[in-house]
Amino acid sequence: MEESSVNTSIKKLQAVLLEEFEQLTRELGWTTDPDQAKKIQTEIQEIHHRIAIAGSLLFSRQSLELEEKTRLVLEEKSKVDEAIADLTDMCNFLTAVTAFLALVDEALDYAKML
Repeated sequence: MEESSVNTSIKKLQAVLLEEFEQLTRELGWTTDPDQAKKIQTEIQEIHHRIAIAGSLLFSRQSLELEEKTRLVLEEKSKVDEAIADLTDMCNFLTAVTAFLALVDEALDYAKML
């Protein structure tokens, strides 16, 4: 892959992070529980941080390993979406987002090494 080309795996990661960011921002606008709002806001900040990191890695080299790590993130996204749909279970929400972000971190850390 040419060095000046956008890394498609990182682009996918950033897009998925943006989707989750937007979903959580919408949910934050609907919540009336201050504790729930604080937890949602914290996760929004965590996701925002990874969006910025992904942006700085958009032109890193592509690799099969990174593609696989990205595939795992995309699979985990459905669990986060389900947890966001039922924010009454904050423990499940936090667990799902934490697992999702751990996979995102693995992919981003790997991309830093390319």
